[in-house]
Amino acid sequence: MRRRFGRLSTPLLFLVLGFVLLGGGLAFADDSDLAIPDLHHAKFQIAGHSVTAYNLLLYGAMVITGTLGISLYLRHQIRILPAHSSMLKIADIIFTTCKTYLIQQGRFLLMLFAIIGTAMTYYFMGLQGKSFGTALLVLFFSVVGMAGSYAVAWYGIRVNTYANARTAFAALRGNPWDVVSIPLRAGMSIGLYLISLELVMMVIILLFLPRQIVGICFLGFAIGESLGASALRIAGGIFTKIADIGSDLMKIVFKVNEDDPRNPGVIADCTGDNAGDSVGPTADGFETYGVTGVALISFITLALTTKIAVNYEELQVKFIVWIFAMRFLMDFMSGCSYFINEAISKAKYAGMKFFDFEQPLSRLIWIAAILCITTSFGMSWLLIGDLSVTRLVKDAPVVTALPALWWQLATIISCGTLAAVLIPEFTKVFTSSHSKHVHEIVTASREGGASLTILSGLVAGNFSAFWKGLLIAGLMGGAYFVSMYSLHDVLGAYAATFAFGMVAFGFLCMGPVNIAVDSYGPVTDNAQSVFELAQTEKLPGIKEEIKKDFGFDADFENGKHLLEANDSAGNTFKATAKPVLIGTAVVGATTMIFSIILILEKAGLLHISLTDAPVLLGFICGGAVIYWFCGASMQAVTTGAYRAVEFIKKNMDLNKTEADIEDSKTVVKICTQYAQSGMWNIFIALMSLTLAFAFFDPNFFVAYLISIAIFGLYQAIFMANAGGAWDNAKKLVEVDLKEKNTPLHAATVIGDTVGDPFKDTSSVALNPIIKFSTLFGLLAVEIALQIREKAHEHQSLNYGPIVGVAMLIVGLVFVWRSFYSMRIPEKSPAPGGAH
Repeated sequence: MRRRFGRLSTPLLFLVLGFVLLGGGLAFADDSDLAIPDLHHAKFQIAGHSVTAYNLLLYGAMVITGTLGISLYLRHQIRILPAHSSMLKIADIIFTTCKTYLIQQGRFLLMLFAIIGTAMTYYFMGLQGKSFGTALLVLFFSVVGMAGSYAVAWYGIRVNTYANARTAFAALRGNPWDVVSIPLRAGMSIGLYLISLELVMMVIILLFLPRQIVGICFLGFAIGESLGASALRIAGGIFTKIADIGSDLMKIVFKVNEDDPRNPGVIADCTGDNAGDSVGPTADGFETYGVTGVALISFITLALTTKIAVNYEELQVKFIVWIFAMRFLMDFMSGCSYFINEAISKAKYAGMKFFDFEQPLSRLIWIAAILCITTSFGMSWLLIGDLSVTRLVKDAPVVTALPALWWQLATIISCGTLAAVLIPEFTKVFTSSHSKHVHEIVTASREGGASLTILSGLVAGNFSAFWKGLLIAGLMGGAYFVSMYSLHDVLGAYAATFAFGMVAFGFLCMGPVNIAVDSYGPVTDNAQSVFELAQTEKLPGIKEEIKKDFGFDADFENGKHLLEANDSAGNTFKATAKPVLIGTAVVGATTMIFSIILILEKAGLLHISLTDAPVLLGFICGGAVIYWFCGASMQAVTTGAYRAVEFIKKNMDLNKTEADIEDSKTVVKICTQYAQSGMWNIFIALMSLTLAFAFFDPNFFVAYLISIAIFGLYQAIFMANAGGAWDNAKKLVEVDLKEKNTPLHAATVIGDTVGDPFKDTSSVALNPIIKFSTLFGLLAVEIALQIREKAHEHQSLNYGPIVGVAMLIVGLVFVWRSFYSMRIPEKSPAPGGAH
């Protein structure tokens, strides 16, 4: 299957990408000529001193470099913690397989970038006549963006694989706070590293490059980020669930523990925990944070023009610097919230034998939210409290003060920050092991088996989508209401769109904390696996050795229980972070869709009416693409898991004490093969369909993109929370009820294997899919308009619809491949068997 895939896909991939990117060079015209104002031309009055915008950003970047240092210090603290050599050995094996996976993904990214880089060079030098130096800078910052996504992914797995062995060993002390504090410290290290690195990179572009090329360098940076994040997120989601299902099903087949060392799928599962639950989210978060910033800078620069105000350049600078200053402050406040929460938690939980592991994580989110919201009002008052607009009235300048704008903008941002703290609370209602929904799944499973397990989880997912949808709509509605006042006086009709962009910004205000609680899960999951795989308990004289070398009495039974309970908390908070990124993607997509609408209105081609056939067809096709993607990503998981299970069942030897290392490597190869095959099909199909639809009808295409965002939002929330509920129902049976290897346990394991691709493959990958569709849709629309205009100028055939049909055929070929080429092969019945 793999060889057949390679022969067909590679030529088509080059054909599609070559056409899209070489033709798509036309689409860069508006954004690449984006004029970023000189930051020396605006000043802020702070505590009686005048500070230029340039210096304010420079000083802020220095502070953020300090938070980057705090991240590295937290990493060092984890690394020097003690752990037994048997556990460190397993952690090193996991890191080695993770490195192998990341290196393979890096090669794949370099291949994609070679194609894109060639196309971009041709466009800038061949079509626009830019100098070689300018083209080289754009390519350089594309590499920087891609390398940034890749670097935070690598940093994440390194910190996680330091923390997993240390957490497993800390559990032997019987102190629950140590079991919580280590993965939380690891998550905070990753979160601070990610956001601080992103900010420093963006400030370097903004401060040190010539004004005339800052715009195109930001564009290159965003392209590189998106490329890296999309590949790592989608492939990681497929990889991790192939391994997870393959490993989990062995519990039923062979009646063994989840992380039995004889199971060759366990190492692949541990690798997948990092590939899907750490690499993907960190790269995705890096890209989301960066692209949102670039979008806001672009919007400010394009919306604030001479038509708005005479002092438009001063307004542009002050808005841009205010946004970055807010980001600096939120990053710093997130770091402060960690240390405050650690002090409170240590005083409260140190010495306790057991407590609710979810409480410290919830407290961290609330502390960060309170600090971020409070300081956002202070920073807004300090920087834009004296903002004014100068307009010409009868050729005379008239200055209008905006004394209320600072608190109104801070309120709009706070709507997004509230979403980032309330969405996790709503998520826990449906996914926490303490929630009534999860308890209902267990109750239903006890009487009705796996069928009622599935049905109860679907109920939880559907209800969660309803309540979260209303929550997001309410907070966006609040932001719209506030934007109708002073912000409307500045931006006019653009005020609501800018407000929605600021809500997306608010979603990301607590970026380090959101990443921290998300990264908590992979560490707790890996720690439980390391505990089982190391078989430390079975080593001769181990208790005496630990007493002598580390100075405490090891309690293996209690340690195992603490790790299982902590894994349940990790599952809950992995689930809470997903809807935050999904919500950011959808809210941010509204800004990009609005940009497309403006382009089409300017060309006189947009006439949207809900009763028009193209609009209704666009809504239908957008929903169809979302459901195709969910099916295609789960098909890759299903077929890969089938192959993994088939191999493990044939090669698992219960007479051994541990799995054969070569068998473990084979399972990793199976996971990697199907992850990359699935990703190729999805990428090519999505690009082709988006380009095709843009060529057909503008009104159809706008409706299609709106549909992608709305269907994607609800499908992602439904799948993420249904999967989270199934996962913790299994944990509830294993940890609280202690009913492993029972019919009830088997039923919840089946529910968990259904939920695996729901929560960790399809739902999370919808985030980059929504962003990619709208961003690529913006480029596709401009390509279609260029073709239409050239045909009109030369009175020649508009070949756009013809290209659209060709791209539709290519897209449908890969849609077909995503199902039918990945299908599990039928086996011939045994001789004499039933037919």
